[in-house]
Amino acid sequence: MRSSRAGTAGTSLSGPSVNGKFLEVDGKRFLVRGTSYGTFVPDKAGTQFPPQKQLEFDLTQMAAAGVNTVRTYTPPTEAFLDAAASRGLRVMAGLSWPQHIPFLDDATTPRMLRRKARDEIGRLAAHPGLLLVALGNEIPAGIVRWHGHRRIERFLRELYEDVTTAAPDSLLTYVNFPPTEHLELDAFDVFAYNVYLHRETALRGYLARLQHLAGSRPLLL
Repeated sequence: MRSSRAGTAGTSLSGPSVNGKFLEVDGKRFLVRGTSYGTFVPDKAGTQFPPQKQLEFDLTQMAAAGVNTVRTYTPPTEAFLDAAASRGLRVMAGLSWPQHIPFLDDATTPRMLRRKARDEIGRLAAHPGLLLVALGNEIPAGIVRWHGHRRIERFLRELYEDVTTAAPDSLLTYVNFPPTEHLELDAFDVFAYNVYLHRETALRGYLARLQHLAGSRPLLL
């Protein structure tokens, strides 16, 4: 179990951990009831979130609706994390990087991406509002075919290892989706998937498969 983390919001939230198939927070099972937030057009300062007043209103509405986790697709600001934590919300933070292009075609880009990930998560890691970090999201099937799945898997494992070294208490995931189901993602702490199935019977069948692929890890949709 991780030690407690005290943040600028003055909360007593403790760090999350994995216990078998479940996430735990404050020593208790944490069942994610989440929503996504963003992405947004950057403002003049490059911040990809709404003004603070709008952001705080939105987070208050989420908490009132029973949401306990907010997923962002770009790294949250400290002000965002403070506002979320003060309302009892946890944040699943995403990293923004050009995974939709052939990012392994030169040696410079992967090194830059790994360095940027270490820096970003090093900044976020100690905040009490952070639940986990998604190091990537849906690398397109065409890019996986272009580079080959083994190169993609190796890059993601190296990314995981780099960030784990920089922020050893952070829970890390990669959010996969059915077109690249064949990727081996055993290194990650949480098995996360985007699934777009609207028929209950199809969803139930695929959930059973995802639980099998997740093994002993938590499955997050």
